[in-house]
Amino acid sequence: MKSGLRHVLTIPPRSRQALNLRVAIRNSSSGGSLPRARFNYREIAHNVTAKTENALIRNTGLPHDTVERIASLHAETIDLARGVDALRAQRSSLGKAVQKAQSEGARQSAIAAATESKEKIHSLEKDLAEKQDLLYDLAASLPNDTHPLTPIGPESAARILSTHGPSPIPEDPLRDHVHVAKALDMLDMESGAVVTGSSWYYLRNEGALLELALTNYAMSMALRAGFTPITTPDVVKADVAHRCGFQPRDEASSQNYYLHTKAGSTDRYVLAGTAEIPLAGMFAQRNFSAKELPMRVAGLGRAFRAEAGARGADTRGLYRVHQFSKVELFAVTAADDSEPMMTSLIELQKSMFDGLNLTYKVLEMPSEELGASAYMKYDMEAWMPGRGSWGEISSTSNCTDYQSRRLHILYSPQASSQKPGKSAFAHTLNGTAAAIPRLIVALLENGARLESGKVVGLDLPKALLPFWLGHQDPRVVSPNNPPQSGAKLCATTSIASFLNNPISKGFGSAMGEKPHSSITDWVEILSSATYQEDAYEGIPELVESINLQAGGPTEACRAIRKKLKYGDVHRQLRALTLLKALVENCGQKFQTILVTDPLLERLKLMAQDSMTDTRVKKKLMSVLASWHRQFKDNARMSAVAGLYQAAGGGEKKAPSKPAVDTAKLEEARKRAEQEAQERLARKKAEAQAREQAKAKAKADKAKARSPTSPTQPQTRRKPFNMQEEKPKVLASISTASQASNNLVNALKLVNREKESIETNARVQECLAEAKATRKTIVRYIQLVDDESFIGTLIDSNERIISALELYDHMLKSADADSDDEVPAGVEPQATGGSINEPELLKLQDKQRLAIERARSQQRQGSGSSNPFSFASSGAHADSLHADLQDLTFGDSYNHPLQAPIQPNLHDEADNRGSLSDYSDYDSSDEGHRRAAGPSSATSPVYGNRTYNEVPSNEASKTALIDFSDDPFADPGEPEVGTSANPQRKQYVY
Repeated sequence: MKSGLRHVLTIPPRSRQALNLRVAIRNSSSGGSLPRARFNYREIAHNVTAKTENALIRNTGLPHDTVERIASLHAETIDLARGVDALRAQRSSLGKAVQKAQSEGARQSAIAAATESKEKIHSLEKDLAEKQDLLYDLAASLPNDTHPLTPIGPESAARILSTHGPSPIPEDPLRDHVHVAKALDMLDMESGAVVTGSSWYYLRNEGALLELALTNYAMSMALRAGFTPITTPDVVKADVAHRCGFQPRDEASSQNYYLHTKAGSTDRYVLAGTAEIPLAGMFAQRNFSAKELPMRVAGLGRAFRAEAGARGADTRGLYRVHQFSKVELFAVTAADDSEPMMTSLIELQKSMFDGLNLTYKVLEMPSEELGASAYMKYDMEAWMPGRGSWGEISSTSNCTDYQSRRLHILYSPQASSQKPGKSAFAHTLNGTAAAIPRLIVALLENGARLESGKVVGLDLPKALLPFWLGHQDPRVVSPNNPPQSGAKLCATTSIASFLNNPISKGFGSAMGEKPHSSITDWVEILSSATYQEDAYEGIPELVESINLQAGGPTEACRAIRKKLKYGDVHRQLRALTLLKALVENCGQKFQTILVTDPLLERLKLMAQDSMTDTRVKKKLMSVLASWHRQFKDNARMSAVAGLYQAAGGGEKKAPSKPAVDTAKLEEARKRAEQEAQERLARKKAEAQAREQAKAKAKADKAKARSPTSPTQPQTRRKPFNMQEEKPKVLASISTASQASNNLVNALKLVNREKESIETNARVQECLAEAKATRKTIVRYIQLVDDESFIGTLIDSNERIISALELYDHMLKSADADSDDEVPAGVEPQATGGSINEPELLKLQDKQRLAIERARSQQRQGSGSSNPFSFASSGAHADSLHADLQDLTFGDSYNHPLQAPIQPNLHDEADNRGSLSDYSDYDSSDEGHRRAAGPSSATSPVYGNRTYNEVPSNEASKTALIDFSDDPFADPGEPEVGTSANPQRKQYVY
């Protein structure tokens, strides 16, 4: 075909998927190995029986306990991973202990423990890696799930869904495709056996042309259906083929040809068994948006099969060979769209085989024929009278997420405005558009023409006409007979076959007075309803046919004129599209013929006829206008350029402009200038007012900041009076003991088998009371300076924390898996709703020892004014205030908890304190409060009031806690902040 195609090569809107595909390919990963497949181990472990039965009905050959081993290994890897995380957390804490060690002995002890922990981690990690590898290999060997309606059993259990095409020809061994092909000199099996081996072949003469015609026919049908054409590599990585599901049940049945690679190469390569493999790999590691799907491609490649089948009829001739051409359909869809896509693939395949006039049937394949990747599968088999049986010519499979999990093909579902879409695995589908040798077998055996038991010719379908090379009608291919009178000799001299007399064979106008060749058939096909109005497909082939034939331009003009005269609206629109493309791309020869052809008169009549459809007339005028602009300066094409004006077209005259009134124009100009000056004056006034307002606000602000301002009261915290608050402190201590005991008792009484602690009303009531009481206790710990109260308050806080931690542990154990670790100090039966009382007492004793250590550290300090100092007054740590000596804690405390400190009614709102002022939680106004005044222990005096400043010294608080041995931590949990436990709850002590 000549170069220089212009407008006809513009990609139509419906073909923009090809552009998106190219962007997707360009942005994809360009080398390296693929990451491991993402298997759903949890789903496999929860469906052991169903997965085992699925592997059995598909005859995978896997051991019967494969799925059970996967479930067991999954649980083991979870336990090992938790153990590794726990040891890593322990090693991290030991590293901190080494840094904080006070003596060389403690340091060496910590180093030894850390070394031992490292060795344990290494051993567990090695064991974990081995089990993970085994788990991965077993999961990769499992087949896809099976559709519930799929027949169960071998190939004989296939269900016939429908039968199509003409009545089948009776079985006849003389129609054997090898016999027919050799009689027509189309096949050479002997040379293939010498050069390569058994089941290798050469296609000759019309055999080679028939392969090309079938390939182009299938690709053309796929293009019309919206598929993007792709030519695929024939060599792929063995890993990619394995991920696509091409995994033999045993080594002896492998269908792959492996390539020898250089020493040291980490990748193994195979010849692709089908274009499905490189097409699927093309989308690997891609994440599509919902708008990009579905992605549809048609791949042309060579298929290589190492195992050509068992001995017998299946290995004879072209039916089962080691190498063949194949057009493959492949689609990537969202999960909900895979079944509709499979229906569309089947309809496309049926239209292809209907066009080839084959007798075929559609079958739903049973479970043992699905392979590893298919969720459901449909085959199409054509009747082959020479073989005396039906033979598979096509297959369509829905692989759901089997391949996408292994190749990491993702998509983002359509997200709502409130909730973003989460990536999910796409579904992949594949279908055979044309397995060339199988189609050749079907066409030879059904189209062979026999006379007295001898092959005298071959009838091929009319649908192949536009795709046949050699300029002869492919419907009749005769053996080496001399040409008869009026017969047309093949233009390709290397092909020695001739056409029989077309008149005697019933081809009508093929030898009539008017020209009739593939050009007329091309126009007939391209103007049919299967093509959209501005479709591009097929036009380059039509241009090539016209340029190669002497009478091509004349025949094309005549065929288009007939469509404009007798065709319906769609054919007329298509004829205009074809004519415009031919004028622009067929060159001077076609343009010269067009000038003198009656086609111009037909165009002029259509433009002037009031009965012409409005859409046709609009498109016609658009075509004529483009010719007028293109050829108006070309004398040779003046007749074509003048059609536009002859049809009533022409450049529209610009409307005359009315006369301009200069007086009104001047008046409008002056009015506009006056309005502009007024706007400028208003802007200046507004700017002045803003400046004055800013100055006034600045002055007011400075005045308000002045310490001598009598109108701006200073904001201070209300002082804490121990004498006034003592009854409330005593009541809070008693209430704290009661609240902790009530919560523990309520947790013990819950029947965990029948109800949850989250839904138990009594537990939730006690939990709320404990939390509220603890806030008050923490507040008093920060404010009280009396040593005799500090110890009791801390002890009350410990009791509440113990009760709250028990609640958290029981809540966690209800949601955890059965293999969760139980913290030290809690009996296994605690997860069922009870706790061992002696163990709880041991945990509380351990916490008390931690408090004692903190007090000892504080006594050795510098004596800061931190309110957490327990020995600042020199009193004994265990001494109690006289008011606490006779205080008893029981379960029947009936006094209501008194309200927190209340400000005096006459105080201003700005002078009142808040709970956040005395709590240990960070506050959003912390920075403001710190900047409001000094943080010294001296109490400033304003007027008649004295204000006690509460220092915000976080370091003095944290000094009370020994991080190397946290008595309040869950003994079964790793450190906070480690990868094993980044979000563990903490309580402030």
